[in-house]
Amino acid sequence: MSDDVEPALVVGDGRSAYESLLERIHEATFAGRQAPAHPRPIIAESWQRLRTRGLRPDRRGPVAQSRVRKSDPSELVELLPRLMPHVEPLVEGFDALVVVSDAEGRVLARESAGRLRTLADGIGFRSGALWNETHMGTNAIGTALATRRPVQVHGAEHFLVEQHGWSCAAAPVRDPRTGAVLGAIDLSAELDHGHPALLSLVSSLARTAGLELGLAHRTHLGALRAAAFAATRGVAGPWAVVDEAGWVAEANEVDVRARITLPDGLTPGPTWLPPLGDVEVERLGDGWLAVAVSGTAGLGTPGLASVALRPGPQGTTIVLDSAGHRRRAFVTPRQGEILVLLAQHPAGLTAPELSAIMYGTPEHDVTVRAEISRLRRHLGELIVAAPYRFAPGVDVRTSDEDLLGR
Repeated sequence: MSDDVEPALVVGDGRSAYESLLERIHEATFAGRQAPAHPRPIIAESWQRLRTRGLRPDRRGPVAQSRVRKSDPSELVELLPRLMPHVEPLVEGFDALVVVSDAEGRVLARESAGRLRTLADGIGFRSGALWNETHMGTNAIGTALATRRPVQVHGAEHFLVEQHGWSCAAAPVRDPRTGAVLGAIDLSAELDHGHPALLSLVSSLARTAGLELGLAHRTHLGALRAAAFAATRGVAGPWAVVDEAGWVAEANEVDVRARITLPDGLTPGPTWLPPLGDVEVERLGDGWLAVAVSGTAGLGTPGLASVALRPGPQGTTIVLDSAGHRRRAFVTPRQGEILVLLAQHPAGLTAPELSAIMYGTPEHDVTVRAEISRLRRHLGELIVAAPYRFAPGVDVRTSDEDLLGR
């Protein structure tokens, strides 16, 4: 998570005038008049998203609800008992409402003094409520989830007028295994109690949550490692034990890195996993045991893999052949374009070079990297980096009707 955070306010004698200015900016902007100043860029961008969606700043009414159940799989729910000792002092010391949401902005839990809880109920800020931007406008939780960065929203920076009496700060919590955003932690106070330090505090809490999740992950890998000792006794040849995200707990006779790319929807049975090659996969607790089929480990070596590409109007079909095993995948037209370009440039292309070919500018390199990351879900280490290219020894064919039709 970036440490580049921007507080929404400053402390001092000019605070009242600043809050009045925010009100005038909001009123003028949504009345179609010239505003006396521009809102902060992160606020202006959020407001524009919401105007495009047709949300009205004077909207009032029921807040969308989704009941929180004990069976809900959110890891933040499981984290709450360990996180609350860190946040409870803030409830008393800062007179703040502490809220944890999932990745959709649904409130999973909140802690506060009784009076603040009543005020929060008045705007629908309660367990089960959806506080993403789509439902509740510009707010710390929704905008932090939309931008994937810590955000503070003060007073009339909130899109909906009914939230103008609040000052809120939120930071996304990331899964240390995958980098995906699991949810957000929010500190909210009445407008008069808002403070720039709320943003630093909530950012620290989000980092603490990430550390707690990382510790839990290492403990889980340790349990898988212990299970592997008994499960692999007598197993000959290369094998690896991984968790659901592909992180390696233990391995034998194969050069695996910290993480193996697992295909979507993995089920027990034969499949292909880099760098093991053709494997038989079986469940091991809540992880996986993958045992290489004899003679197929190390598909990065020459002659042991071929990739056939068939571009079409709806996307590209990929057929991957390795020793004794074939599998197919379907990718988007943009991802297929990347694969064809890599096939046409065996020496490789950088992300800016791919961006320049695909978009006419090198500035979309981040988008290119994201697409290649998704492609690796299908091809794993058959695509290598610096620059991006197919691994040495991989036979790549495009529109090979004979191979694809077999």
